[in-house]
Amino acid sequence: MDNNEIQTESGLILDRRQLIAGASALGLSTAFGVSPAMAQSKPKKGGTLRLGLEGGSASDSLDPRTYADSIPISTSLMLWNNLVEVADNGNATGELFENWEVKPGGADWTFNIRKGITFTSGKTLDADDVIYSLNLHRGETKSPAKTLLADITDIKKTSATQIQITMSKGNIDLPYNLSDYHIIVVPPRRS
Repeated sequence: MDNNEIQTESGLILDRRQLIAGASALGLSTAFGVSPAMAQSKPKKGGTLRLGLEGGSASDSLDPRTYADSIPISTSLMLWNNLVEVADNGNATGELFENWEVKPGGADWTFNIRKGITFTSGKTLDADDVIYSLNLHRGETKSPAKTLLADITDIKKTSATQIQITMSKGNIDLPYNLSDYHIIVVPPRRS
């Protein structure tokens, strides 16, 4: 045993320098009001979330057809959701779509919209919102997602919580295409 070491009754050997440094650090942290983080009994609503993200420009917009870097993408995903997401195991799984069915050949799809979802305005999500959001990326648009939806020939509302998508040719990857970060569901713009 070295001169700087102390042996306790339990046989634990402590180094005096480490013991003094640890005690000093504990004393200084207490003196400056630093204490270990403790979980609150229940979450407190409110506050400010500050994120340090690279990128961003004066031309950034919440229009999903214009996303060019991480700032608008991150912002939009804090406000809205995708129809489909890719799970950790690599499978396409419903986010705002609860489930779907495809007919043989992969050209005719039926998607069921998750019930009980509301926008921050309080409006309930329905088939019209999904069709509006998909059509943002079809037709005359500069959306980067346009090519992902190019084979869609028709999107039809079959009920308030169901749509049918018809394609010009089968595409078994349609759910994966619908997981693209541009294809989020946004509330329709009021003219």
